[in-house]
Amino acid sequence: MPLLLAAYRADRPGIEIHVQEGVHGSVLEAVRSGIADIGLAYVDELPDAMSGEALQRETFCLVVPRRHRLASRPTVTLAELRDEPLVALPGDSRTRRTIDAAASVAGVTLRQMTTVSQFATLMGCVRAGVGLAIVPTGATGHFLGRDLRAVRLGEPKLSRRLGIVLLREREPSPAAAGFLALARRSWPRPATR
Repeated sequence: MPLLLAAYRADRPGIEIHVQEGVHGSVLEAVRSGIADIGLAYVDELPDAMSGEALQRETFCLVVPRRHRLASRPTVTLAELRDEPLVALPGDSRTRRTIDAAASVAGVTLRQMTTVSQFATLMGCVRAGVGLAIVPTGATGHFLGRDLRAVRLGEPKLSRRLGIVLLREREPSPAAAGFLALARRSWPRPATR
């Protein structure tokens, strides 16, 4: 997203950009209410008033401190996490609902002991040893390094389609339409359907 914003800023330096960050429900509400022209969110299971255009499929991973016993594993299953304290996003976030649904289907009760509302705080908690975290791989970004490692999740695989969210009955403003065109041209990976 930062590279996309930089490209848009270079192309249209006179346009003021406001980025509102939040969990899935907050993004949808911002688009629905008109606070935001467009949203970047999961596009699976949108309300009828919304339309979504997938840009990529995002898989989930486990973030652990490098010295944790699971850090050297190539993959880990949800069942192997049943006794681990987890740091999680709020229950109304699509990320949390995706994780909870997969755990339920697998017959696993996860110990989501600490709830935070931002990925930066979540990663800081993992770094501090509060617990481990299951997150979309794209959220790991610059957080991984010497002290944190991402481990792939085995079966069941968790993934969601990430994309652009619009209100069906509202045409995007010219500025938003320009941003949408740029996003469609330059998003790094094609969506997997």
